[in-house]
Amino acid sequence: MRAALSSRAASEEQQPTAISRTGKMPKEPPPPPPPPRPDPARLQVRCVSWKCMDFQIDARLGEYQIAHLEQIINSRHGDPIDNLTLYSGPPSAATKLTAGSTDSIGSLGVTSIFYDYYPPLDPFHNRPTGGEVFATNPLITLQTFENLDAPVIETDKLVWSKTAEHDPFTAKRLKAEAAAAEAEAKAKAEEEARIKAEEEAALQAERDARKKRAEEKAAK
Repeated sequence: MRAALSSRAASEEQQPTAISRTGKMPKEPPPPPPPPRPDPARLQVRCVSWKCMDFQIDARLGEYQIAHLEQIINSRHGDPIDNLTLYSGPPSAATKLTAGSTDSIGSLGVTSIFYDYYPPLDPFHNRPTGGEVFATNPLITLQTFENLDAPVIETDKLVWSKTAEHDPFTAKRLKAEAAAAEAEAKAKAEEEARIKAEEEAALQAERDARKKRAEEKAAK
């Protein structure tokens, strides 16, 4: 029995391996294809303090980080906001998200994100915001990235609110004053033009009269 095993082992050692026969390593099997990219999903973003700042996002959420969403929110507020805090659900210590996190939004597994800031100044300060503004929940379609590059946030295209220079009452008063001043200037210019036209007409009439008298005198 031992002799048979020894003979078999010697025979296997003498057989050439795949490397010795071809001189090359066998080819590795091709890697499996990457998993398909998820379809764009919709995310509802809600502002705790001001419903007029609610908005929606359509994007491949796995390509956007929490830090990107913070940048988008800051961009929508025309004026700087402080102490921005994001939550993966109704605000609480358990749902609070880490500021500036590089975690993807898609990894949160939620369809709504809440945010708040302090002090919660009116994003439309000095602007008369009607009911239709508060009912607005605009949809933002964000770019997708086929090569998985980091997204570029175009801040200028995201601005939604902006502080006006004057409050509504002051703006209305200034507008009325400007209109009155414009009307007064127009009336003054028209009056000056009328007087000038009358003076020119009188001078022309005097010239015509002198010419006529001269012609009559020459005809005698």
